[in-house]
Amino acid sequence: MMRTIYCLLLAAVICGYAVQENLSIEDLQKVKVGMSPGKVVEIMGDPDESMELDEKPMYFAYHIDDEKWVIDFEDGKVGKKYKSDNFVH
Repeated sequence: MMRTIYCLLLAAVICGYAVQENLSIEDLQKVKVGMSPGKVVEIMGDPDESMELDEKPMYFAYHIDDEKWVIDFEDGKVGKKYKSDNFVH
């Protein structure tokens, strides 16, 4: 039983990494100021990291080509996006 659970968990992790590897800077360029969080997820997929305050997103972070890119939200919409120097593998 534990082996089955381990195999399923491993498969989920591998699939998750495969999806994220498909992200590119071109995908990030499609994200525009004023977009909703839902539209960002539609373009980029679920973020690798995120933070919310009072159920509103503060930021989403994505790992693209060994770089961490952050999308900040202001009043529930995309405010800015930038490359973060704070990236840990």
